[in-house]
Amino acid sequence: MSLSFEEKLFIDAKQFTIFADENVSEEEAKEVIRALVENTPLIIPQFMEAIDKLNLIGSRAIRCFWCLDFALNHLKSNNIHLKYSKLYTLCYYQLCRWIEENDTLNKNIWVQNRLNRLRLFDLDNIFGDSEKANKKPKVAVIITGQLRGESGSLPSLREFLDGTDYSVFFNVWDKYGFRAPAANTLSLNHLRRLFDNKFVDLLREYKVDFETYNETFEVTKFLQSKKVEGSDLKNYFSDQVVQVHIEPEVGFEKCFETLLNRLSSFHADEGGFAKPSNMLKMLYMNYLSLEQLKENLESFDYILRIRPDFIINQRHKCSELIQSVNLDDVVITDEWHGEISDQFALSSKKNMTVYLELFSFLEKAKAPVLDITNLTKPHKRLTDYFIFNALRVLPISDLRKGFDLSLKLSIEKHQEVIRESERYRQQKTPESMKKFVESYLSL
Repeated sequence: MSLSFEEKLFIDAKQFTIFADENVSEEEAKEVIRALVENTPLIIPQFMEAIDKLNLIGSRAIRCFWCLDFALNHLKSNNIHLKYSKLYTLCYYQLCRWIEENDTLNKNIWVQNRLNRLRLFDLDNIFGDSEKANKKPKVAVIITGQLRGESGSLPSLREFLDGTDYSVFFNVWDKYGFRAPAANTLSLNHLRRLFDNKFVDLLREYKVDFETYNETFEVTKFLQSKKVEGSDLKNYFSDQVVQVHIEPEVGFEKCFETLLNRLSSFHADEGGFAKPSNMLKMLYMNYLSLEQLKENLESFDYILRIRPDFIINQRHKCSELIQSVNLDDVVITDEWHGEISDQFALSSKKNMTVYLELFSFLEKAKAPVLDITNLTKPHKRLTDYFIFNALRVLPISDLRKGFDLSLKLSIEKHQEVIRESERYRQQKTPESMKKFVESYLSL
């Protein structure tokens, strides 16, 4: 009497070679894994170990991959106990390592939609606590990262927090963030992110080349040298408790050079905003915020962490989200290209403490646990970290109204920069832009 696929699977790990047999159909393989998952997830590590021993290439490897994908996609929190979340993550790590080594599939195509396919929380089972409606929730608001666009983002945050009792904790770098115009990417729309519309309109009216103008008055040099001032930030929340910590950015990469090298093991340094150092800077600021909060942590009910340039959609209110969602069970985030975003998170103190400890986790973790956070691009590591720590998530796609990514220079300050420039004081403004400068300074 021949054994079923399930019986072969459970009798001896060697029987996993069925997945390398071209005579086994994909549907048959899926049936085996379905039976495996329904019986016990604990056999999955044996399954992964056996697969790893097979020398699979071409169509066999691809079929094997999709069978594994089918199995792992069933190991989600709605179908199994959350105690298996670490198991899932380690299996996922092994699978992605195997894919990379065998060069059989584009890993990122699969990874980028993983949150949508592995929903960590059933949206139909969200229940708030009616008793919370009579309380004014106490919220610790953590704003971390590189300051930019605060004139647009912080007023939206203040409006979002209306109806709560909150305190604000800034942990920001000493330099402002902005995207300096480059000669090969200049456009009027790009300049509007840095300068007032009236300035840009005058550039167009007088046909002045911005690159030449900038060389004359060194306006972007001034922007690059601008330092963050705590008093400016406190003014946005003048009627609340506000603490500001400003961290020097110089020397960060050198200080954490060893950790950055370890974190680069799964992806190349792509430059721009995808650098591992940028990701680690963000996590480090989260860690500093947690240290800052520890003395007063018990005085708050919830923690909100938000990036400085995040503009919140006005249709959402913090108090309403707290009333309608059980934040002991879920972390509310926005969603970014099918992954948990690193830009907004609201939940209980317990959940958010785990969230803010990711930096410490990376410092202490050994491979392969360290590498579970390395499977995607630097700013998308939260998905694996959430799964590993059994944190359920409610991603709200329209939380974000937009971003204000640059340091916007006011007309008054811009005029001051021009008047104090060496060329202007020596009356050496080029003839081609004299009328333009006169018009702008007279606004």
